[in-house]
Amino acid sequence: MPGHLVKVLEGKKLLVFEEMLAASGYVDTSIASEIGRGFDLTGPIPSSGGLFKPVVEPATMSKECLRAAAPAVRAGILQATARACTTELAQEVHDLTQDEVKRGWLAGPIPLESLSETASLSRRFGVVQSSGGKREVRPIDNLSESFINSTVSRVESIQPHGLDVVCAAIAYRLRVRERAGKATVPKLKIIDLLKAYKQLGISSDALQDAFLSVPNPETGWALLLLHWTVFYDDSIAVNEASSAKHCELVLGSFWSLLGWSVALDKETEFAYFARALGVKICFQSERMFVVENTQERKDELNETISDMLSAQWVDQHALASLRARLQFVEGQIHGRRCHKHMRVLSLRAEFIGGSAVDDDLCDALRFLRDRVVGAPPRVISARRENTWFLFTDASYEVDAEHPCGIGAVLVASDGKPIRCFGLEFRSDLLDPIKFSENNSPIYFLEGLAVIAALDLWCPLLHGSEIVCFVDNEAAKSAFIAAKTPSVQFGALLEWLACWEERHSTFPWFERVSSAANIADGPSRDSFDLLKGVQRDDCDLVRSATLVIPCLCTAVLLVAAEDT
Repeated sequence: MPGHLVKVLEGKKLLVFEEMLAASGYVDTSIASEIGRGFDLTGPIPSSGGLFKPVVEPATMSKECLRAAAPAVRAGILQATARACTTELAQEVHDLTQDEVKRGWLAGPIPLESLSETASLSRRFGVVQSSGGKREVRPIDNLSESFINSTVSRVESIQPHGLDVVCAAIAYRLRVRERAGKATVPKLKIIDLLKAYKQLGISSDALQDAFLSVPNPETGWALLLLHWTVFYDDSIAVNEASSAKHCELVLGSFWSLLGWSVALDKETEFAYFARALGVKICFQSERMFVVENTQERKDELNETISDMLSAQWVDQHALASLRARLQFVEGQIHGRRCHKHMRVLSLRAEFIGGSAVDDDLCDALRFLRDRVVGAPPRVISARRENTWFLFTDASYEVDAEHPCGIGAVLVASDGKPIRCFGLEFRSDLLDPIKFSENNSPIYFLEGLAVIAALDLWCPLLHGSEIVCFVDNEAAKSAFIAAKTPSVQFGALLEWLACWEERHSTFPWFERVSSAANIADGPSRDSFDLLKGVQRDDCDLVRSATLVIPCLCTAVLLVAAEDT
């Protein structure tokens, strides 16, 4: 073990950890020895051996370029650090750094003249966070500004468990418990590692890139299966209430055996609710739980956004910081209606120097503030009423008497079609939408078919899992991203976002080839392959009125003429 890691890894039982990994069948057992050697800050990230999704992300700068640019980059970072010495966080960041020096996690202070010409220097700054009403300053080391991160390449997408994984795991557990006949409510527990990333060290090769510029205002074993998810540096454990005390003992022994320090002041006992990183998870019954942002998180964002709304100008850093916080917070709110407003905020966060608080930004900020403060929590049920497969299609034949057509087939989880509809209509119905000469309405019609089907069969689909199959790639992508350059299709996405919130479900969109799409026939008023399947009447007037009010008058006129 390198000498500089002795203090950092003091008490860590790495051989025991490696044996545990091997015994549990974990693929990447080399992680224990990598901890002992320390991690590189530059170059390729080692592969885990297939644990994560493959992705190719090459480095944008070589290590040779990093070394050559080091003197110029260092000068700029020192100037930025000098300016930060006058900020209110400077003293707190300096004190936190001194504490890390005392713990043996850092060495210093180091005279600037002792650094080699090729050594990289990174700026440390502070970010204020609050949890449970307690203010905390977290030091951040900006390795992007010093271009160290630019030298990193990877072949895997390494992702910690997000809240969706946490919720999916709990929901799966509740389903299994229900099948086993258990009617009790399980309990939750949060384990917070103390300075989690500070308990790991860097390699000997990384030492030349590990200098920080800090503002100083003064100058025998058995395997036990645990339900455990990793939520950034917090661990969320779920256990049966009857054995919660035993699980407490197991978890405490585990961390102690391996020599990892946990934040004892934040540790909680197993309970029916738990808080982690500004998120609250609460069991409501043996089959249902809710996830929401804590009141402290809501109050903090409400104050931040209100201050921005009262200003005439907001700097770029504040906008970027708000965007990052809202992206995290939005994950705890059901629905996708905020996407449009988040895009406005994201665009302004890219403006060099900041942005004026004009009407567009005000509208976006007001919506996001009201949504964060007043939106209901996500309700997750272990019991879904059913699983449905929805096939939709559209047709557009310019020379036909009724050139426009939409159709859909609803298929049950056993693969049997149970409902269908098909509708053809004249193209002058679409005149109010103002398609350009080179813009065929088929894209809009493909989306309208989905919206009409969801509206028509809403009583069956409420609270269910839905997989929507469309044979138009552009429409599928727009539905997934909730984003489109088309104003007309944008109205469909707005309707879908509201529908998802009302009915507590998120349809999953997939591509199906036209040859395999059983909704192709109904979109052309052909039901030869669907004999015996109930055929429903689609109210086009209602569908159009729901989506685009300007279509309402045209729909009524055309419908009256056809009758």
